[in-house]
Amino acid sequence: MTERAPSETGETDEIEETLIAYARTPVEFRRVTAGMRDADALQVPAEGEWSVAQIVAHLWTVDGHALVAFAGAAPPEAVVMEPRNPPTFGPLMDAFELRRVAVVAALRNLPADLWDAPFTFRGFERTARQLVTGFVRHDADHLQQIITTRTAVEGKGQLPGDKEHH
Repeated sequence: MTERAPSETGETDEIEETLIAYARTPVEFRRVTAGMRDADALQVPAEGEWSVAQIVAHLWTVDGHALVAFAGAAPPEAVVMEPRNPPTFGPLMDAFELRRVAVVAALRNLPADLWDAPFTFRGFERTARQLVTGFVRHDADHLQQIITTRTAVEGKGQLPGDKEHH
């Protein structure tokens, strides 16, 4: 594994901060879906929108492409999961979390000089730094989408762990 030294001020470097944020997504997804029933996770809030499970399946698929790009080999399971028909929610979250761990491990093993070297990812030229930074933003957008979707399908204005506002 390539070690990344802290900056001279002792702070974690930008790449490590990005990897921490990227690795944290499954934890955040579990937080905002805690106690959610499978039926609600699989329910689309409106025609043309995705269910919570479909959102997670989408990110599982994106992570599959990332694993191929950063680890150089396809994972044993299929890279793409059809978002319109995901499995039950609990096993889907488990699969997403395991795949994210694998992608983060592959990124942690990426030599430091390759973080800013251009390569082609799904037809576009990017650096690993640009790609992972984009993934973090992409995850944040989908986290908000999950919150909105859960609220819509459950008809609640509050999620577990949120404080009541008066």
